[in-house]
Amino acid sequence: MYVSAAGEMFLSAIFFTVAARRIGKHGLFLIWVTVQGLVYGLFGYPFLIPYFLALGALCELTMIGAGSYRSPLRIGIGWSVLSAGMVFGNAIPLWFAWDSFTQRAATSGFSQELFDMQVRMVHSPLHICAAMLISIAGGALGIGFADRIMRRHFRRARIVA
Repeated sequence: MYVSAAGEMFLSAIFFTVAARRIGKHGLFLIWVTVQGLVYGLFGYPFLIPYFLALGALCELTMIGAGSYRSPLRIGIGWSVLSAGMVFGNAIPLWFAWDSFTQRAATSGFSQELFDMQVRMVHSPLHICAAMLISIAGGALGIGFADRIMRRHFRRARIVA
């Protein structure tokens, strides 16, 4: 689970960085995270939509200021908040929708080992903090990788500034 969170944030960071640098306007985090929240809502967790709206707004607060969507450091800070929030958001169904989660796990083919691992993770502050740190690290690597790609290829081709 830790590796999948880090991998998701790494890959998503690349696409987000390209979009952020290309668009360069405030509101991108809010839209990005709102879409993720709507996807969670469509998959049976509509109570997560307000959480993701709040998370998107919090990410937007980290981007206050001119030129923040063109700065790899500022994008990295916002993405770190999102990375931590995604780990926390994935734990919410286990805390607040236990019956729905266990039913979905049983019907979707979760092994007992995977189910037990998820339960242990969300009930242990140490595991949640470790997952957040690993997710943040994956996101930071993704931002760094995307920035390198931007400098090497996209600026040269004049796709982004």
